[in-house]
Amino acid sequence: MSDTIGRITVPTVINSGQTFPLTTQYPFGFSVERPVIVHRFGSLDAKQEQRYYVGIGPRKFQFKHPNLNWAEGRQLRDFWESMQGPWQAFTYNVPNPDGTTTSVLVTFEQTPISFEYLRNAVQVGLNLIEVVDPTAAPTYTIASTCLRFPSSGLSTALLSEVQQIVPLIHMRVRESAVADIYLSDRRVTVGGQLYLPRLIGIGEPGSDVLISQDIKGTSDNVRLTFGNGDRVMTQFANDTDLKYGEIDLCLFHVNSGILLQLWKGVIQNFTSDGTPIFPVTCSDGFFQIMNQYPERQISRQCWKTYNDGVNCPWATRGRSSAAVTAAGGDPASCDYYLESANGCQVHGMSPYFGAHQADPQGVVIKDDSTGFLGFGRNTVTATSIISDTVWGLALPEIWCNSGGNPLYAFLATALMVDYRDESGYADSLGILSAGPLGGFTASMVVTNADGYRYVVAPMVDGYLWQGLKVDGNLNVTKYQPGYQGSKTRSL
Repeated sequence: MSDTIGRITVPTVINSGQTFPLTTQYPFGFSVERPVIVHRFGSLDAKQEQRYYVGIGPRKFQFKHPNLNWAEGRQLRDFWESMQGPWQAFTYNVPNPDGTTTSVLVTFEQTPISFEYLRNAVQVGLNLIEVVDPTAAPTYTIASTCLRFPSSGLSTALLSEVQQIVPLIHMRVRESAVADIYLSDRRVTVGGQLYLPRLIGIGEPGSDVLISQDIKGTSDNVRLTFGNGDRVMTQFANDTDLKYGEIDLCLFHVNSGILLQLWKGVIQNFTSDGTPIFPVTCSDGFFQIMNQYPERQISRQCWKTYNDGVNCPWATRGRSSAAVTAAGGDPASCDYYLESANGCQVHGMSPYFGAHQADPQGVVIKDDSTGFLGFGRNTVTATSIISDTVWGLALPEIWCNSGGNPLYAFLATALMVDYRDESGYADSLGILSAGPLGGFTASMVVTNADGYRYVVAPMVDGYLWQGLKVDGNLNVTKYQPGYQGSKTRSL
């Protein structure tokens, strides 16, 4: 029965049934790559450390033959091509010290392979990787389980000079039809559950730090790297939605049989770029509540889905297809800008534009700093100044109701979009909140229960709007509601 990751079948290694045609020269042997993680203690001036092997790795057999004749070189080349590089497995007779050989199923490690041709010889060096028999995978029984922190038994076992720790990954995507995924850095059965060999790295490349945590309240970030040479992880990501799926990391201590449930979080991102690795970035469960809220940002690009019938009802409220085509647009799509060649104005959907367009506007005014007693003033053109720092800021959301009582009014600071100096007055445009807003509290001076008096009214740079004036004691000296020009629009 084939292994599966989700609904994707993991291809098995194809055994060609052939035997490697050449024999290695002395010295011969094999190697096992076992990366080391160093755990440094704070005692002894941080000079005390403990080292852990990561993974067992397959055996690698080095083939050495520095003086192949040309016929043997062609024979090796033809054999490599018939195996399609590392795609198929074959039998390699491994020499033993007593002169005998042992048959081992292997594949080529290198792709491509390089030959160095001399005048009368060919030099080549390559490694052969053992194909581990799945039926020989170890099986372990869980004696006890620890949650995040080691028990006294595990703490004692971790002080041993010889120990073996197996990382175990469990993934649960949001689609209920996809079965849970269990992966590790080797094929192993722990507590009756089979873990498939797929994990090739934990943490950032080149670092021996697996998980970094602090007490500042920031989310934990964990990077897991899975093998993707057979493109199984890419197919898995295309088959279902990995983002925001649950993932947890456990460590099984083989020597004591104790399982440490170390960390649990959610998948935030992954990368599938055609390389043989598939990195996955994860964060802890607090990541969601640490996110920026509100999620929308001040942007020139509309957030709505074109012609969805809800937020953008172009089919019923916009221009006809013929009118859009005549204006140079495409009735089947939108580029989500207001004044672009295929934007909201072309489609006749300007009232439904869901972004923030800011264009400098000019107005002709009389300069109060010139003339005499208001006569003979110079005429100038005042132009709006657009804020370049507002784009990308979070778009606020206001959820409150004063109930008609100005004491309960919510005082909010608008995000300034543009400002125009009109000599004795100022004209400004700001974003107060995502809409719709039902209304504003009428401008007035109010007194709270403690006798503190304050103004509830729109203000720019500390100045009230044109139709409202108060003296130093907050007594209203002028109130003309018709001068108030605030407008709102749903974003």
